Amino acid sequence: MWKTFTSEDNNVYMLKIIEILDNYDFYLTNLTKIWSCKLSKDLIIQKFQECNPVIETKPGEALTQCLQLINEIDTLGEIKVFFSDSTAKLSLKSGLSVLNESNFKIKYELEFTKLENELFTTTLTIPLVQTIILLEKQQNMMKNLLLKKDMELEEYQMEKGEISRSDLITEKFKPEMLISSSSNLMLNIFDKVEKQISQKYGKIEEKVAKVEVESWNNVKKRRKIYNKETAAMAKNIKITYQGEKSA
Repeated sequence: MWKTFTSEDNNVYMLKIIEILDNYDFYLTNLTKIWSCKLSKDLIIQKFQECNPVIETKPGEALTQCLQLINEIDTLGEIKVFFSDSTAKLSLKSGLSVLNESNFKIKYELEFTKLENELFTTTLTIPLVQTIILLEKQQNMMKNLLLKKDMELEEYQMEKGEISRSDLITEKFKPEMLISSSSNLMLNIFDKVEKQISQKYGKIEEKVAKVEVESWNNVKKRRKIYNKETAAMAKNIKITYQGEKSA
């Protein structure tokens, strides 16, 4: 998972850690370029000892403290990023931490190598596009669910009357409220090329349930209005998701 943070010069960065067996891949980006750093557990511990020579700790504790410091980068107060032509150095310093019953400010540094533009695309741009596609699918599912809930509520009110609790009464959902008028946002454009993106870069791992909304007159039904004597005999109304078998 990516972490966002700001350095002391108030620039925005993102950092990601991938653990592969006993090795760690670190990715740093300023949203225009991307750098990577690959370290084994032993090298992470060695670097920790170099940055904190006065701290005596076991290798396992050093690794834990280092990874905790990096994972909490969005909460740190002292972060510096230095650049050269093809490298970047990330310097971190924690607040007071308790190690072996003593208080220390833990320091750590990571040195990154700049990646090619193609790797910027596969590491950052494509995941961002896939995230937009996933969120739009989830929004569409929630939109249909709200529309169906409104139909369910309307049916309930026809059969049993108005809801007695005023704090639960809501206005009917209007899908047009979700429409954005901004021309700067990249909305409703990537769903048209999702298949091509999946073929080239892989499918989105997350799945979104589909909710079908039937119109009132889609199927002719005989609607029975219950009175207080027969209301207890009413069948439960259930939302059925596509692919789910009805009980």
